[in-house]
Amino acid sequence: MKAIKFLTAFLLAAFIAGCGASKEISNERILSPERLITKLEANRRKVRTFSATGTINIKNGNSTIESSIEVNVKKPDSVRVDVYGPFGIELAQILITRDNFLFYDAINKKAYKGKTDEAAIKKALKIELPFDMLIDAFTGGVDLSDKLRTEPDDYVYNENYSYVKYVDSTSGTINEYEINTRNFTVNKIKAGKLDKGSIVEAKYENYKEFENILIPLTVSMNFPENGQSLFISYKKVSINDGSLNILFELPSDTIYIEL
Repeated sequence: MKAIKFLTAFLLAAFIAGCGASKEISNERILSPERLITKLEANRRKVRTFSATGTINIKNGNSTIESSIEVNVKKPDSVRVDVYGPFGIELAQILITRDNFLFYDAINKKAYKGKTDEAAIKKALKIELPFDMLIDAFTGGVDLSDKLRTEPDDYVYNENYSYVKYVDSTSGTINEYEINTRNFTVNKIKAGKLDKGSIVEAKYENYKEFENILIPLTVSMNFPENGQSLFISYKKVSINDGSLNILFELPSDTIYIEL
């Protein structure tokens, strides 16, 4: 009889302890927006170098450009893009840093160089992008550093997806994010002006794990205001190669043109 009473007491204690543990796990899963953004930003910062091969499709008005590319990024300030045409013919080599750019036209053996700005990026890649957005576009990252200490204006959370919205009345901007809360990846973003609507809409899909970091293999960005769009699809990706060299040597007969 004593044994039965002891067993009953033991099972009751175990049940109560189990209920307490379940409650703690449940609370842990309900992340605050600040913790969610912190996790996302921490994952983005783990990528120090990025190398990939794939294709890029750029639409600008009625014109469309599609090419094979090899991308090498060395954070925080260097991007190299090698562009290839049919049959693997090299068309261009592009090196863009925060301060300067170099565009090599392999067909005509001409190298254009100058200071980096959105106009320079447009000349090189046929699309207008700020430098930081260019790095994020190629690496599949979303820079949330300016949101780490900002309280969102709207936050909807469930165990699968979350929605976070920031409105800055001072700058007149609005930023919206759809986040996969199971694996802490960004699915969609929308950024715009309160008086103009969307400036950029982006999707990040087909995530694959590299060194315990999830990277999207496809990135699409749409710019409704200027009728431009960008689609990148990768076949092969590697990250955090400490020996990555993004510099390239040009032929001795290259003609240099300062812009």
